Amino acid sequence: MKRVVHLLGSLKPSGMERMLASSYDDWKKNEWDAQIFSYDSGNIYEYELTNFGYKVVNLPRSTIFRYLLNLFVELRNGEFDVVHLHVESNNGLVSIVIRLALPRATIVRTIHNVFNNVGVARTSRKIQRLMAKVVGTKFVAPGYEVAIHEQKYWNTHTLVIENWVSSEFISKSSEITKNFSSDGDIVFGIVGNCSVIKNHKLALNAIIDLDSVKLIHLGDESGMPTDERALKNVELIQGKVQFLGFVSNVASEMAKIECLLVPSLQEGFSVVVLEALCFGIPILAKKSPGMMWLADTPGTLLIENDADWEQSLRAFDRKLLAQLTGDAEANKENLRRRFSPERGVKQYVDIYQGSI
Repeated sequence: MKRVVHLLGSLKPSGMERMLASSYDDWKKNEWDAQIFSYDSGNIYEYELTNFGYKVVNLPRSTIFRYLLNLFVELRNGEFDVVHLHVESNNGLVSIVIRLALPRATIVRTIHNVFNNVGVARTSRKIQRLMAKVVGTKFVAPGYEVAIHEQKYWNTHTLVIENWVSSEFISKSSEITKNFSSDGDIVFGIVGNCSVIKNHKLALNAIIDLDSVKLIHLGDESGMPTDERALKNVELIQGKVQFLGFVSNVASEMAKIECLLVPSLQEGFSVVVLEALCFGIPILAKKSPGMMWLADTPGTLLIENDADWEQSLRAFDRKLLAQLTGDAEANKENLRRRFSPERGVKQYVDIYQGSI
């Protein structure tokens, strides 16, 4: 059995971590032993990953040099066939350390977002990608918007392997009966980790003055920005929003949501969006990088201007909800086949083995 190690940051219940959790058995079926290296210890999602079967090694990161030294030692001892890099920070330096530690290993880098391409960030990313290219890194994008962005701004050719939704989630969403509020209010939802990029405050501000709506907020709140945390304590918000934090059974909680709100400033290929669509839940999303593919997806609406969010939610009535829900329900079986973990793992294995 060949060996691959996934290099991740702090383990949170975000896209790649959850995809790895759902695909452990698929790696085994393809005769690959998959392990995980992460930053530091005590990460919120570490227990979930070890419970699925992964060996997780925490590498202290008090400084970048300490991290790189520890990484070099662990890689040399591990004798991995493939090192799969998922983090953006210092990815060029990390790629060089990987090559020095394992001269014969295949290096794969998945670029998980449509990253900032302005000013110093653009130059830094160009240098990091050049460093990774020099040591023979193979680049992967989780969606076509990321691939186009990388080619346009950094001349980085990527193979597209779309993200996936866990078989367990699909199974549970098929068995669970949707369970909406009985008082007639439309129940919106926000699902995902709190960060500046997720821009949850846009949706929270939009519903403050609205009647007959509720909102369920699911996700790790440890990275919640200060202004969003202040909103959480506003009395009008407290009466409309349930902040549930991280939940392990996402499908059960999503069954209570009638429409998912995605106000992100940018995305790669959001797993939460895929899950909602595979559940038959319609989506209102900000028209932003990484979300444009939804314009052609049944059951979705894109809101172009931030100023239009309150007006769009105020105009969102039962008639429009029924139309979008019907479209999403009609399309969910096609998307469940498209976003299966078996397909995604098989494509990565083909890259690992040099087939593509």
